[in-house]
Amino acid sequence: MKPIQKLLSKLPSKPLATALIAFSLVGPIVGQTLYVNASAKPGGDGKSWAKAFRKLDAALAKAGMGTAIWVSQGRYPGGFTVPKGVSLFGGFHPGDRRMTQRDWLKNKTVLDGAGKQRVLMLGDQSLVDGFVVANGNAGGDGGGGALVKAVRATIRNCLFQNNKNSAGRGAALHTLKGNTVLENSIFYKNMGSGHVVDFTSAMGRVQHILVYDNLSNGLHFHLGTTITITNSIFARNTGRGICHISANDRPTIENNLLWNNKSGLYHFRGKDFRNIADVNKLPYAKNNITGDPKLLSPTSLNFSVAMGSPVLDRGKPGSALSQAFDQNPRLLDANLDGRALPDIGPSEYSNIRLMTQGTPRPGSPLSLRVAGKKGLIPLLLLSAKPSQLQILPYGILLLDPTSLIALPVPLNTNMNSTLPSSFPKGMGLSLQALAIGGKGGNLSNLIDLCVGCR
Repeated sequence: MKPIQKLLSKLPSKPLATALIAFSLVGPIVGQTLYVNASAKPGGDGKSWAKAFRKLDAALAKAGMGTAIWVSQGRYPGGFTVPKGVSLFGGFHPGDRRMTQRDWLKNKTVLDGAGKQRVLMLGDQSLVDGFVVANGNAGGDGGGGALVKAVRATIRNCLFQNNKNSAGRGAALHTLKGNTVLENSIFYKNMGSGHVVDFTSAMGRVQHILVYDNLSNGLHFHLGTTITITNSIFARNTGRGICHISANDRPTIENNLLWNNKSGLYHFRGKDFRNIADVNKLPYAKNNITGDPKLLSPTSLNFSVAMGSPVLDRGKPGSALSQAFDQNPRLLDANLDGRALPDIGPSEYSNIRLMTQGTPRPGSPLSLRVAGKKGLIPLLLLSAKPSQLQILPYGILLLDPTSLIALPVPLNTNMNSTLPSSFPKGMGLSLQALAIGGKGGNLSNLIDLCVGCR
């Protein structure tokens, strides 16, 4: 492969691309941001990666309304209370300067209750995004992994594993008289009294979650709960997939997959349904399906799905999410029929994947690979910064279209190059791939590099 600077000097002829005038430097972070790094030197004030807090509690104690806390990979033991209006983001590598540079799959950021305490107590208007929430154990109100009590909160891109409740409700998550937005999250190998996820006299918007292989019922709501559950998978739990108990609940259950839950697919006020047609006869339920979701390797914590999974392109359109848990664009054309639709579940199947090897530093080697289905025609897309734009039927472009070039590249081939030594430290370089084939195509995951930041 030619050096990157030569690639960038070529004006593209592809219709998706416009000339790249200049790469922009990564700008300063807007608003108050605190940094946490489990490997940081002692005595930091949290104002930069170089002076990051070593402990998450220190950042939470300093955080106020509107604060964003960036947490790097590592394990953080304890129980944590997220204050009102604070956003907690995991998956960073120290030195990352843009939100899109984090990788919660590779840079696992674990909040660990050590089997002794609840992991998270969420404050009003708080957000938790990009963490493994593990080994929680709660009494009282329950919620071994997290409790949302009489507040509004959002949980996104999180894996809840090995949590339990010794009292109350919800082995992994309990929303008690609160309002929870739950998106792109996975509940795996939790165990508890009754249910993994519970909503009590609450409100909820649940989309693109996976509740899989738990020693309990999957999701339960009761006592006047208003909840919408869409595009989610409930499978291989020892109880039911979803439980609806109370007459005064107001649910919407659409475009979900329920499969192989030991006590039944769905529980409705004393009745266990084992047939998906009976679920869809409920006045508030439609387009729900059953069948093996064909997860690639749950025991290795790979919850992506294989080609041929019944969840592909079966989700309800209209999601505001731009990326899935596996970091593919949320809207893609899995079967290449010319129509882009979301998948059911936290992941989004793509026929193409972009990978890099090497640390992006001026003058250093960098290897790229566009991996995908044989027969596809790949393009490498480069831009100065990330953005979001639907390019149908290919999916969601995660790059800024005003600073975009497109270059033909070989498929399933390592392309080795050297970043120019003239690249300034802190320069942003955003990459995505496009594969065209059949009647449509797919856009890949985003890779957003910060040259010389590590």
